[in-house]
Amino acid sequence: MKALVEKAIHDLAPLGAEIFEISIPELVNAETAVLVVSGAEGTSQHHENLLNPTLRHMYQEDVRIQLEAGELVSGVEYVKGQKARRLLRDGFYRAFTKVDVIVAPTVPIPAPHFTPNQTKLNFEVLNACTPFTCPANLTGLPSLSIPVGLTMEGLPVGMQIFGKPFAEGQLLEVGYAYEQISPMKDVVAGDRMLTS
Repeated sequence: MKALVEKAIHDLAPLGAEIFEISIPELVNAETAVLVVSGAEGTSQHHENLLNPTLRHMYQEDVRIQLEAGELVSGVEYVKGQKARRLLRDGFYRAFTKVDVIVAPTVPIPAPHFTPNQTKLNFEVLNACTPFTCPANLTGLPSLSIPVGLTMEGLPVGMQIFGKPFAEGQLLEVGYAYEQISPMKDVVAGDRMLTS
């Protein structure tokens, strides 16, 4: 997986990209911040439904448990989570003074197998993927995930591109440019064709 994403990053160079390695130290607190902040905010949106015995049963058990966990977030924890969110945003803004976009793996593991009747969250997958997907959720920055290849089992591997605030056009241009040279451009996935 890592090799596929690294190759995709290097494939951007002939398209005019200059590749720089950057560091955003504030990412270390992102996962905790998203659990606290998103947990509390998600719970606040569903609070009345969770209290209503008629509506409460409409939530899948695993989703309901996550939402109920949000009830346990204290005001102090929420404020600390918001501070970590601001610091993370500031870290990305600082990085964007040096680069136009930030490219990283979408998730660190291959896409999990999916069954048509799957209704339970896979917490192992969720825990592995959250650190990679939560920065965009926390900061509100635009991001785009595009396939860059397939694992040996035929499961997709993705590359995530983060853009500056309100720079969705530039983000889409980078994604589109990569798609034109992507090895996934004409790959058959299951019984449908992936095309750009």
